Amino acid sequence: MTGTDELKLDRFHRICLKKIMRIRLPTKISNEEPYRPTYAKPVREAIREIRWRYIGLKLRRQSRIALSWKPEGRRKRARPKEPGGEH
Repeated sequence: MTGTDELKLDRFHRICLKKIMRIRLPTKISNEEPYRPTYAKPVREAIREIRWRYIGLKLRRQSRIALSWKPEGRRKRARPKEPGGEH
């Protein structure tokens, strides 16, 4: 979602809140005013919270997979080669 999409969603949400609160067009109020009495958040913030929760879920799931992963096959028995050539 782009920034303009977020702004359009926020604007629509504010318009809906103003209609619920019966605030008509000639009345001038700030953009934050409809959120105060309703204890609502801008849609942009809600979307960010959902995204961060999803990212956290994915990171936790990947760490679980990394901890429980077992490689297939067998390891070589020889001593590992040192980087930088033979000595």
